[in-house]
Amino acid sequence: MSWNAAWRLRQVGYRRVRWFAEGVDGWRDPGRPLVPITPYPEPL
Repeated sequence: MSWNAAWRLRQVGYRRVRWFAEGVDGWRDPGRPLVPITPYPEPL
């Protein structure tokens, strides 16, 4: 998921973008915190 998000950010002009190759599991497994979010609804 992070690669896809990073790619999309680059497509809209952001340049200082990094992605976490290990993903959510690689972040969570060593005990790093996760924050639940609610996505914005897509515009009509």
